[in-house]
Amino acid sequence: MNSAQTVQQYVDGVSTGRIVAGELQKLAVARYQKDLKRAAKPDCPFYFDQNAADTAISFFPLLSHTSAEFAGKPFILEPDQMFIVWNLIGWKRTSDGRRRFKYAHIEAARKWGKTAFCAALMLLLFLLDGEARPEIYCAATKRAQSKLVWEEAQRYVEAKEFLKSRIVIKESAHTMSKADKGIIRALGADGGGTDGFFPSTVVFDELHEWKTKAHMKLWAKLRT
Repeated sequence: MNSAQTVQQYVDGVSTGRIVAGELQKLAVARYQKDLKRAAKPDCPFYFDQNAADTAISFFPLLSHTSAEFAGKPFILEPDQMFIVWNLIGWKRTSDGRRRFKYAHIEAARKWGKTAFCAALMLLLFLLDGEARPEIYCAATKRAQSKLVWEEAQRYVEAKEFLKSRIVIKESAHTMSKADKGIIRALGADGGGTDGFFPSTVVFDELHEWKTKAHMKLWAKLRT
């Protein structure tokens, strides 16, 4: 079964109730179905790039899981994870061909694999997003928390030669870089030196913890 078939099977399952889903999942699926119909019209401001979506999804199995019973096995996306990537990467703006969605809120139960998924997504956008000098940050209220996602990305890189040959890891600074000077870096609201950033992607971890003035100051800097 290819990616398009898997996504459609997930969409059909949620729509019919065969797949148990929350209200927001149902709304996301309903929007996707509505958008497919809308995209067929000549005046639609967006379109679906299936080649981009397929390429993104095919990147994940190039990585290997790093822990527990899945360690060493290819990262095969679950249908709901595939639906997220399919939408984030596939939908493009007609005006300039850039990605339609700038923001995504991903909320899931424990052991869904949020850390592993976000780490892989950061590497995907680092290497394949077409950004000239990508600046990718994983941010949390504390740097110790943000390092969890960064360190998972580090393990992905160290496990694959095709990544090790392209990405330089500076573990002491929790920074990765490549030849064109793009970076992936872990940040915390409990640290300093957050001026002058020009993020192309930001992963905000543990959103329920973002409460104080210091937290929101970092949030605002990275969002703007």
